[in-house]
Amino acid sequence: PQTIPKDHEAKVFAQELAQELYAGRTKNAYGRAIVIAPPSFMGMLNGVIDNTTRQLITDRFEKDYTKSPEPQLRERLASCMFL
Repeated sequence: PQTIPKDHEAKVFAQELAQELYAGRTKNAYGRAIVIAPPSFMGMLNGVIDNTTRQLITDRFEKDYTKSPEPQLRERLASCMFL
């Protein structure tokens, strides 16, 4: 089956993000992570991230906020971030 280029790029990005999160974890660059992504991308990321790194994700927001105004984003994230 042929893969749609957009889907392929999303899978590549999920792998790259998982690698960056893994590298940061192994260097103790962060103690927790917050992931904000549309549900379809979150599923891709969950499929490639290792279990130890996954445990450092303290908050997940499975929604596309790319078109949301900054005040709305700030309100949604206030429960887990200090802005």
